[in-house]
Amino acid sequence: MPSPLTPSQVTDVLTAIGRELDGMPDLIEALDDAEVRAQHAAKQAFRKAFMETPGAMDLRKVVADDAAADLQLTADLAGVQLRAARTQLSVLRDRLEVGRSVGTLVKLEYQTS
Repeated sequence: MPSPLTPSQVTDVLTAIGRELDGMPDLIEALDDAEVRAQHAAKQAFRKAFMETPGAMDLRKVVADDAAADLQLTADLAGVQLRAARTQLSVLRDRLEVGRSVGTLVKLEYQTS
């Protein structure tokens, strides 16, 4: 069984979590921007290929889908990164709440001993 945490250790852990949380809004904003730009690039590539392809509507759509496929994959992966960052933010918030609860218990334990 691990040894009990000291108030100083709890403070260190909470401070580290706080530092991680501080950078998350900027990261999420950057990832959100990257996803929007990637989606835009994929749509533009699709539209361009669709308009430049002669023939039936179905053929034009297939050619346009193919032309934009790599850009759409990039956009989809940017969305994955954004969702992962949002999940990480949620996890950090949960860890902070758990840490606060542990901190309260550690404080009580030290006051009674």
